[in-house]
Amino acid sequence: MGMWIFVGSAIGIAALILAVIAWVNRCKECGNLGHAFSSEKVADFDSGKAFVVCKQCGARKHQGTVSADGSVMWFGGGTGTFDEDGSYQSDSGGYGDGGDGGGGGGE
Repeated sequence: MGMWIFVGSAIGIAALILAVIAWVNRCKECGNLGHAFSSEKVADFDSGKAFVVCKQCGARKHQGTVSADGSVMWFGGGTGTFDEDGSYQSDSGGYGDGGDGGGGGGE
């Protein structure tokens, strides 16, 4: 019986943590809670800016800098690479690569 209480408590705590992450990192434009866990990363090579884009509404937020060779440094401390076709490969950085990952007014 005690094990089930422990397992139930652990699941409840994990669900609470995930809910808080989803709420804090939701898209600021449309409120999409899934944005915290699934967003697009795009680069504007001309301006040298890297963006995190909401999959639901398309809002984008400047979250990093990208160099001509496609390497990106996210403001949250992570790194990655954009290929010539625009696809993104994460090198490191842990959660979300881009820090808050929220949507926001486009630039």
